[in-house]
Amino acid sequence: MAFSPPLIDWEAESYPAYPDFAAIPFFVVFFLVVRFFLDRFVFEVVVFPAHFFPVIFSDA
Repeated sequence: MAFSPPLIDWEAESYPAYPDFAAIPFFVVFFLVVRFFLDRFVFEVVVFPAHFFPVIFSDA
């Protein structure tokens, strides 16, 4: 017998329940960590040469 996942009624609407809000702190931590690593390891590396060698990266 094949396994079939439960059917979900995507058109049904309901009020949010407390377990729905339990995921919010995880999203907050996730986005803060991603923002920190992007700032620290991506954007800093990209800006460093342009900041200390502006003649090379200028348009004029």
